Amino acid sequence: MPTTPNKFKFIITQYLQFFILFVVMRAIFYFWLFQHTDQSTSNEVIKAIYLGIKFDFKLASLCIVPFTIIGFFFFNFFKKKKYFKTLVRILLTILYTFLLLFYVFDFGHYDYLATRIDSTVLRFFDDIAISSQMMMESYPVVWGTIGLLAFIFLTYKLIGIQIKKTTNEDNLPKPKKRNVFFYSTISILIIGGIYGNLAYFPLRWSQAMFSKDKAINSLALNPVLYFFDSFKFRNASFNIEKTKDSYKIVADYLNIKNNNSQELNYARSYSSKHNQKPNIVVVLCESMGASQLGTFGNPMHPTPNIDTLIKNSLLFNNFYVQGFGTARSVWASLTGLPDVSTIKTASRNPFIIDQKLIFDQFDGYNKYYIIGGNANWANIRALFKNNISGLTIFEEGTYPDDMSNEKTDVWGINDYTLFNNADKIFDKSTKEGKPFVAFLQSASNHRPYTIGDHDENFKVLTEQDIDMDLLSKAGFLNIDQLNALRYMDYNIGHLMQLAKESDYYENTVFMFFGDHNARTLAYNHCKYDEFALGLNYLHVPLIIHAPKYVKAKVDSTPASLIDIFPTAADIAGINYTNYTLGRSLLDTAIQNRVSFIYPFKEVFSLGLVGKDFYLEKNMNDNSINIYNLKSNDITKNIYSADSEEWGYYKNLLDGMYQSTLYLMYNNKKENK
Repeated sequence: MPTTPNKFKFIITQYLQFFILFVVMRAIFYFWLFQHTDQSTSNEVIKAIYLGIKFDFKLASLCIVPFTIIGFFFFNFFKKKKYFKTLVRILLTILYTFLLLFYVFDFGHYDYLATRIDSTVLRFFDDIAISSQMMMESYPVVWGTIGLLAFIFLTYKLIGIQIKKTTNEDNLPKPKKRNVFFYSTISILIIGGIYGNLAYFPLRWSQAMFSKDKAINSLALNPVLYFFDSFKFRNASFNIEKTKDSYKIVADYLNIKNNNSQELNYARSYSSKHNQKPNIVVVLCESMGASQLGTFGNPMHPTPNIDTLIKNSLLFNNFYVQGFGTARSVWASLTGLPDVSTIKTASRNPFIIDQKLIFDQFDGYNKYYIIGGNANWANIRALFKNNISGLTIFEEGTYPDDMSNEKTDVWGINDYTLFNNADKIFDKSTKEGKPFVAFLQSASNHRPYTIGDHDENFKVLTEQDIDMDLLSKAGFLNIDQLNALRYMDYNIGHLMQLAKESDYYENTVFMFFGDHNARTLAYNHCKYDEFALGLNYLHVPLIIHAPKYVKAKVDSTPASLIDIFPTAADIAGINYTNYTLGRSLLDTAIQNRVSFIYPFKEVFSLGLVGKDFYLEKNMNDNSINIYNLKSNDITKNIYSADSEEWGYYKNLLDGMYQSTLYLMYNNKKENK
């Protein structure tokens, strides 16, 4: 082992001190403030501590970066210039003091509100006099100040001693190999510490949100990192007065009996219809837009397996996702709330990750999230694990030995392998005598359009095999996009073949939906010119295949992602409470259905799609456009401010938006 040169001793000493400080603070939190519920397990506590230490090491790695730069590139200057030593000494003392104070405030915040400190703490500065008085009366501020001054003095002295020791003349020989070893080791430690994971996605706050026990999740968090992660969302919120003003029209739309706007109650409870407990498999089909399917008139007829499936299924052909992007679609389908976030996506906002889900109410079921890649993407892991009891996540690298973990591309294992693994998971649950509810997420129909495993029944087409003019007319950008769609179609056919050969098929409800459409060229083969209105990205199919439970037909009822789990629970016949804005698509008592959407446009807009109209509101200038979907002049605005009908839908759109914002922040599970 090479003898450590002084410049590296300086870096390593500070690195260790940062890390030890954070671990000590975590230990204080654990022994003084942490109280978990009987529902949590010792394994969860151990996992929380393990994750917390990873976060602590990440913060230590971030803190040491500027001082590593000094040690690597300016150490000779640092040794010789007294004022530079003093500057570094002061900066380190300030940083240690800031970090200690941050933890002290975090402990007080947790003691007061039972949550780790986040950017909402800035609200206490709105009335600094009252906040200061409360602190003076609640905590030993005087003794704390004395302790802080002592800490500053001792820290400044200690750092002075360390700087003196590490800036003494280094008489060691300076072979290049020795320096390369230490440069490399420290660089790897820092980069690895900041990244934090041996996976495609870096360590994120969402990994701490793995339990339904808030105390467990709080134990896993690092308050400094969490504060800055939440900072970008500090101004995102809801307007309680606007929500109350528009509540009645939303309550009537949702058929809520108790529509008192002062209570803002959205809950509707439903009793069990039968005790058959069918399995539920919700399949997110990457980039499967309606315009790409033969059933919707695509002249390439690229989806024979899906088209055949549709003939034997319940198809909702007027189905829309709430917004463009997979993360938005996962959020909406799980929560029953459109993702109307303008700052990134809802799943990335730590303030709204806590949600009451219908998925969680499938009591007695095995619950699965099955994905080919890593569940850390877009903080989706937290959305699932924090809100669904007993959930098992299957992701790349975690499938059992009898299943494949071989990665195909950036999205993990390919859909063919994913569906093979899913079949084995479902078969095992069936043999154990347990029904299951699963969210199965495909990804192969996504750039880079990698064609993974398949058998002799799938052939990759070349430009010589097809009419390239027809390809463009059908809306495809290139042949790779066509082949990726065909590969997804092939894999859906493969999944259904596996299911039909299994013991679980007869008692399983399959729900296939596209998370959004792909980017395409203009096309005109759908029932209206959705491309001209910008709805091409959002129009997707919902296919429900369950011969035992639903009849095969085409239903043109306007529907959207928020309706998926209410419909699944309705078919399953379970007891459940719907706390958000979706409704079962099988509830024939509901007549005036519309789809609430967030169009993919440069200007923030919201919209409603009905059976034969599309209403769009520009949220910047409040202008309204309404289009007749049956008109030959589809882009003509037919809105009239005097129309009672259009007035109703305009108010409903505003109400749905305000209720969505309100529920994002107020649909929280009961505190544990």
